[in-house]
Amino acid sequence: MSIGSGLLIFWGKFASAQTEIKNLKEKVSDIEKRLNEACEKLAGEVGRRSQRDRTDELVKNESPMALTDKGKALLLDSGGENYVQSNKDKLIEAIKTKEPKSAYDVQEFAKQVISEMATNNDFIPIKNYLYEQGLDLERATTVLGIYLRDMALPVLGFTREDVDKSDPKKQQTK
Repeated sequence: MSIGSGLLIFWGKFASAQTEIKNLKEKVSDIEKRLNEACEKLAGEVGRRSQRDRTDELVKNESPMALTDKGKALLLDSGGENYVQSNKDKLIEAIKTKEPKSAYDVQEFAKQVISEMATNNDFIPIKNYLYEQGLDLERATTVLGIYLRDMALPVLGFTREDVDKSDPKKQQTK
């Protein structure tokens, strides 16, 4: 074999190895990307479950949702009960403008309305309490939302028992 043909064979194998290395790098990059996405998804799920577990301390795992003793304490100690009582008409009107079609809608809209009101100045004492206690706003929103829901349901023509009847998670598929 001549030096020229040997170099030609070597060059062919070298080029082939470079192509394989490039393909492997692309595969590793793709695997790395998918692994990062999976980790982010898992971290989000862990966060949601952790949040749900912490909320379960405040809300009875029954239908319809009800406050536990800790939830009632948060409602009272944070000033949430007074806030909802003082703003009852305005809060129920805000739920009404969202046009609830069911008791479940009232429940979900009550939490939304509380969350929307959290930017108002009169909500600052509640946020200060949450900050001082190391609690998050989402948990308080759920607690105040349940309390508001119970006040709004009869005004809007529903009962607590109607919540389950219209909860999409509770309805059985036929």
